[in-house]
Amino acid sequence: QVAVSFLLLIGAGLFLRSFQATQAVDPGFGGDPAAILTMALPTNRYSEEEGRLFMRSYYERVEQIPGVVAVGLTNNLHLNTLSTNSTRINVAGVEPPPDRDGHDVDRKEVDAGLFDAVGIRIVRGRNFNSTDREDSPRVAIVSQALANRFWPGEDAVGRQIQRPDADDLVVIGIASDAKVRSLGEAPRPLIYLPYSQSYENFLTVVARTTLDAERTALEMLATLREMDPEAWVWEAKTMDDHLGIVLLPARLSSILLAVFAVLALTLASIGLYGVVSYAVSQRTREMGIRMSLGADAGTVIRMLTGSGMKLVAVGGVLGLALALLLARLLSQLLFGIGAFDPVTFVTVPALLGGVALLAAYFPARRASRVNPVSALRAE
Repeated sequence: QVAVSFLLLIGAGLFLRSFQATQAVDPGFGGDPAAILTMALPTNRYSEEEGRLFMRSYYERVEQIPGVVAVGLTNNLHLNTLSTNSTRINVAGVEPPPDRDGHDVDRKEVDAGLFDAVGIRIVRGRNFNSTDREDSPRVAIVSQALANRFWPGEDAVGRQIQRPDADDLVVIGIASDAKVRSLGEAPRPLIYLPYSQSYENFLTVVARTTLDAERTALEMLATLREMDPEAWVWEAKTMDDHLGIVLLPARLSSILLAVFAVLALTLASIGLYGVVSYAVSQRTREMGIRMSLGADAGTVIRMLTGSGMKLVAVGGVLGLALALLLARLLSQLLFGIGAFDPVTFVTVPALLGGVALLAAYFPARRASRVNPVSALRAE
């Protein structure tokens, strides 16, 4: 019981520490309250031109919702756990990976308002504007990570990006890095393409607000239903909900392991209490003799407690060996901490030892109060 308790407590401690580390990560966007609506316009009822006109009207309606200070749209919001979009590119002077004809990087179609709506900064160059039309030269904004990868130490603005299956792109701006696929990833190269030059009927609309984000999301949904009751809606949620989904696996793992660890610790404490109590009852005459010969209560308590703690020591050593193996297996699932996290491996033995000490102390304390004469007469 002690060994299993030790193992589960170590596992729970590692996941809890990992969960704390994920919460401390800055995703690079979503710092302000925002409402999110993911929707699609049926292609059998909306041509590309009609779809653009509808989205422009809807966009203007969302801007009028009380509290909304910025609105933007994208075909795939950052940290979308269900899908990713990528494109193959080439850059002059940078060789592609072996056996490939280009570099695969993530891409998103966005409008100019998205950056302000989600809190991503344009650190150099310009944002998309009305001159970036469908009949204009193709342009792109790239992440700082992409600029550093392909033009290290140089200015990426004005550079060309080649695409094997589409027109070349001219870099007009550099955006601050944001997490794209997971919180634990290193800065990932990313290309933003203007929605005005690459139409999508499946879109996510983000509205940053100074009021309640959940209420804003409901108002966005109501506005869409008013404009087109048959428009397909995937979800309406807040930015906090969106980021919370990324943390859900870590949160569930921590909670489940913590529950099992507490149950195991409780069972181990009860078991240890029962073992020491039974051992005390079997040594009643011995305790009577010792006390009649001058042993004081403190001596009896220390002796019986020490006897019980020997079981804890044996179980602890076995549990530690198993925990070291478990930590190695869990290393790929942890974020922000090492598999042999010192805080966990110090706190857990101290907690388990403290609980076990109490479980052994109380039966020993009860034995120290036994009347020596009654103990000597006991069979």
